[in-house]
Amino acid sequence: MNVKIADILDERRVVVQVENNEFIAEWGGDKPEINESYAVEMDIDDELIWKANTYFSSENGNLIIQKDEGIKIVAKLDYNSEDNLATLKVYDSIVLIDIEEIEQDILNEWVEINCDSIRLSNINL
Repeated sequence: MNVKIADILDERRVVVQVENNEFIAEWGGDKPEINESYAVEMDIDDELIWKANTYFSSENGNLIIQKDEGIKIVAKLDYNSEDNLATLKVYDSIVLIDIEEIEQDILNEWVEINCDSIRLSNINL
């Protein structure tokens, strides 16, 4: 995923922009430069629980935005219950995630995830 650094809050947190949406993320790697773009890998470390903080979305477009209490992500989910494998398609990236209490296979469906934080790592080292 490509992001632009809008601001640097401290040594570990940055404000990033993706397609005109802004959110705060933890930054892994060397200190980024404001107004520069980076190719990043995204990780969600929160415990994701189906129907609690992860559920089908009425929105049908990629979105990552900062809310008063955390971050809202809208993306496409694939989940195979036999393998217990979940992949989230966020913009042009694929993120492996764990979802608890999910009991059905899901193929290419829009979901909303509400999480506390996102970690980004620069992949152009």
